[in-house]
Amino acid sequence: MLVSNRFIKTPTKATQTRLAQLVDNSIPMTLRERNRGAVIAIQSALTDLNRGYLARSEVDGYFGSRTAIAVEMFQRDYGLYADGIVGKQTLIQLDQLFASDSFRRPQGFSIHVGVNEVDANHYKNTFPLAACENDARAFQSIASDLGYETLLLLTKEATTSSFIQAMRQAISNLFAGDALLITFSGHGSQLTNISDDNEEDFLDETLCFYDRMLLDDELYNLLSQLRPGVQVNAIYDSCHSGSVSKKIALLPISEQVKSTENQIIRSLQDSVVIRSLSGDPTITSSSTEEPEDKDHFKPISSKSLSKALDGEKPSYAESQVYNPKDITAAAEAVVAIEDALTTGKDRFIAFFSGVYEANRELYMAVQNAVGSQEQMNLDCNVVALSACQDNQTTADGVVNGLFTGNILLTWANGAFEGSYNQIHQRLVAQSNPNMTPILTTYGGPQAQARLYERPFVF
Repeated sequence: MLVSNRFIKTPTKATQTRLAQLVDNSIPMTLRERNRGAVIAIQSALTDLNRGYLARSEVDGYFGSRTAIAVEMFQRDYGLYADGIVGKQTLIQLDQLFASDSFRRPQGFSIHVGVNEVDANHYKNTFPLAACENDARAFQSIASDLGYETLLLLTKEATTSSFIQAMRQAISNLFAGDALLITFSGHGSQLTNISDDNEEDFLDETLCFYDRMLLDDELYNLLSQLRPGVQVNAIYDSCHSGSVSKKIALLPISEQVKSTENQIIRSLQDSVVIRSLSGDPTITSSSTEEPEDKDHFKPISSKSLSKALDGEKPSYAESQVYNPKDITAAAEAVVAIEDALTTGKDRFIAFFSGVYEANRELYMAVQNAVGSQEQMNLDCNVVALSACQDNQTTADGVVNGLFTGNILLTWANGAFEGSYNQIHQRLVAQSNPNMTPILTTYGGPQAQARLYERPFVF
């Protein structure tokens, strides 16, 4: 099936089964289709035909009336029975179109950064780490297996200029349907925010490259230059990395909770449902027992009921109910994990350590240069996995960093066939409650829909 291979390179087993049902015409796809991965494949195919069937912002994994109309328009244009239902004839017609040489195959480009030490001339110390280069090599191996063209930047090669040059290459060469994978392993820090964007903690998060810190505003500015439809995957194994690309999903940051029990419960509550500014869920529960599509179990607002019944994306009620028994059981499990962990050196360079003060003019110039552009909307779509929240630190290791090691364990040399939501759930369950992994999306509904797809693939 060329459509599924083009738009979901490695679909989950459930999506594979659902698409096979369309091919043999046993269960056609119609309103209120439950398998969002299969819907994304069809919606993306209609979008890529550039005939006005669907806009890219409408690729959201929901088969509602708008998608049914688009399918019907496509069927009429190609002489098929126009009923708005996707079955064997519709899928075969799409496959024939995408088999044509006029359709360019998706391309993937990946950048892997591992910084075991930084330049003492800038940072006043080398702040050595042990595992960051290994992390970068491990992610490069995953990317290569998935078909990416890879670039490895290690320690002294991992300068901001080298990274920006690589991003410029991606900006020039990647088109709709292509993928960019960015992985960073090294120190993270924070600087006082002086620009116009709204940072709840009044700090800019940074990635500590060898020569200097790269600000979250700089990274966001580079991402904003990617073409519409480019799929960005990002992994940040560094301290304060929750919103290093840009703060879209807002986490409630309260004063440090002193008791271990309260820390665990707050971490679990924060991970149940985090909503973006638009009200869409971007982070889901850490429980591995819940089904992949948790939208089905969230309360729908009364005003949105008729829309939901028609298969459109619903709005959700704001109230959330926590089961104390579930929280207690999960807290006990997290305590057991915490006791078993042997954490290494923090991947953290304190923003008050003198680095900013010694290079104030440089960082102020960078902040001012990108300040007017950081409010731009992204045309690409981004899914990012970060090692911890903005107010947390993460740990180095002997072979791999704690976060990277958990990703490699879950990925299992490619055996993992779950979704972004599911890998995030497992990472939260494996992590110290003081180091809560964050799953963030931004760039529109298509990014939200990608949470139901297999991570990192294109």
